[in-house]
Amino acid sequence: TKIVTTNFEAGKIGGIRSVKSYAQQMMAALFCLCPSGDSPTARRLYDSIVAGCLPIVISDTIIQHVPFPETIDYESFWFRIKKKEWIRNPGAELDRVLATPVEEIARRQNQMASY
Repeated sequence: TKIVTTNFEAGKIGGIRSVKSYAQQMMAALFCLCPSGDSPTARRLYDSIVAGCLPIVISDTIIQHVPFPETIDYESFWFRIKKKEWIRNPGAELDRVLATPVEEIARRQNQMASY
């Protein structure tokens, strides 16, 4: 299972930042880490969705800041980890996500693609 850390450095090749490589890595990954940034929502969440990469959101309050929450059921496709849980044991939190049954992952992918 491939997990991409969704920051622009993920697309860094030989010292040259490549948007194309960044996008390719995200499209090839099953999960993309989306930690909160300097704002409640960050572009990495939307990059993940567009790439078809299931977001692993590390935030307590992001649902209050996403667009169209009455139309898009984000909870139906992303994996959300509370900051406190992530800080306490990030490995255990990733293991929990990675233990998700294949059928549930497929359901989440289909749900995300429907938007």
